[in-house]
Amino acid sequence: MISGARTTRVTRLLASWRGIIALTILAELVFLREVSEGHFLLLLRGGEAVLPLWYLHTFTKVTLLGAAALLFAAMVERRAGGPALLSRQARWPILALHAVSLIGLVSLITTLPRGFNDRLLEEVTLWRYAATSGVFLTWQTSALALVAPRALQSDVRWRAAVFALCGIATALILSSEKNLAMDLVRGLIEDSTLSLALSFYALIGNAEPLLGFRDGTPLLSAGNFAILISPVCAGYQGLLSAGVVMTGLIALEWPLLRSGRALVLGVLAVAGVFTLNALRIALLFHIGVAHSRELALDGFHSYFGTLSLLAVVALAMLAMQHRFFRRKLVPETGTPATAIPVAANEREAGLKILPLAIYLGIGMVVGLFTAGFNWWYPLTALAGLGLLALWRRRIAAEFADGTRLSGFAMGFAVYVLWLALVPTDGRVDAEIASALTSAPPSLAAGWIMLRLFGFSIVVPVLEELAFRGGVQRLLGEWLTPLAGRDVGAAGALAVSSVAFGAMHADLLAGTLAGLGFGVLVLRTGRVGDAIVAHAVTNFLLAMTAMATGHWSLW
Repeated sequence: MISGARTTRVTRLLASWRGIIALTILAELVFLREVSEGHFLLLLRGGEAVLPLWYLHTFTKVTLLGAAALLFAAMVERRAGGPALLSRQARWPILALHAVSLIGLVSLITTLPRGFNDRLLEEVTLWRYAATSGVFLTWQTSALALVAPRALQSDVRWRAAVFALCGIATALILSSEKNLAMDLVRGLIEDSTLSLALSFYALIGNAEPLLGFRDGTPLLSAGNFAILISPVCAGYQGLLSAGVVMTGLIALEWPLLRSGRALVLGVLAVAGVFTLNALRIALLFHIGVAHSRELALDGFHSYFGTLSLLAVVALAMLAMQHRFFRRKLVPETGTPATAIPVAANEREAGLKILPLAIYLGIGMVVGLFTAGFNWWYPLTALAGLGLLALWRRRIAAEFADGTRLSGFAMGFAVYVLWLALVPTDGRVDAEIASALTSAPPSLAAGWIMLRLFGFSIVVPVLEELAFRGGVQRLLGEWLTPLAGRDVGAAGALAVSSVAFGAMHADLLAGTLAGLGFGVLVLRTGRVGDAIVAHAVTNFLLAMTAMATGHWSLW
């Protein structure tokens, strides 16, 4: 929990020149998001001709998330009120550079075409996109330099740096449906993936599949059903992500692990993801051929891959904490080579993450058998109610000190931020509206009521208990021995917020929301205010959705 003196330092910082600049930069970020909307579609849809520019553009989005996390963390970490990174002499030139880069960025963005058509490659000078990304990186760097405390120069050991780089690499992999690493993996294991998938299908299916190729991509067909096995559908994205995540986790705890056994565990985790990917292809094909095309493509296809990837990585993380993989105590001192988080803390964090994992698993399993509109969502919401009842004591403990107005204020602020950053989806709005209006009024009303309950109560409690009560606290325990108490707290806030953002359709908005909720936990030491803030945000979004018909908001 933050002491009164620390709270005073944070308050003083917010009123200082660095605090004012940080808030100004946040406003600039929202403004840039609005200005750039629709101007980069050429990079997203232009294909091979603009692939290098697409990589550069994606890299700037990932570095933006890292910079934003550090900006927030710098305002709340223990020495946030300490000396600034820049001297008085360097402050003004960097401030001028930041202002010039902002003006240049806006000017460049407005010269880029809005929307997309096939003739853009002929009509647009591509160097403008590269220049825009370069100026954007300059804007980010100058922004970070202006508000960062000198404490961020603390010595961070190599394994913490590797962990951070693996997190960035995972974000890049998950944000792209095509990249050089995925192409390399595809070239190495495509044949074995297809062979294993066909072997699985021979055990469960009764049709004779035909394997062909369309533009170099495998096409599996039987009867009136066919699936094009693109690199994403084949699970190469998940395979790469699993490998990078396991690398980061092993690097982070390298001095505490039996290195050989840990590396074998990492290889087994990747092999498990590979095997489940092949099984997923076989099951998807079998469901489409023997049962329902819609169920195969709209339900099973959307959830099984994510569910299996999360399950394998989570089991590997849990296994890594077992004594079989941990080094023994150092004989001379009787203490570990590096401070190890207390086992009880890890167990407590796991128990707080567990209900969200169960809730997501139930939702994904229901999704496996759902095609089109999810009328079965009430089952997930009721399961969430049961989880709240089972974990009621731990939830109540997070409200031991009561709630504060800061939770309600943060919830409203994140709601406004979400409306500013996340555009509504007209197609989703129309689909949900059509399903609800065509259903009996009693059924539609019941679905809306349970959806509101799940979205405004169940989800905020379970997500905050997991991310702020479990992930953020546990990462703080792990990172503190590696990077110091101050940077450890900031790193835990940053990593947990990006992980929280990755669970949402809009990564930037989700990450910023996670940072806001995480700041409340750092200020109070309890998750209660974060739960209140999250509940306020979701309730206001639900009310807005029902009032405006923009159902995609929830």
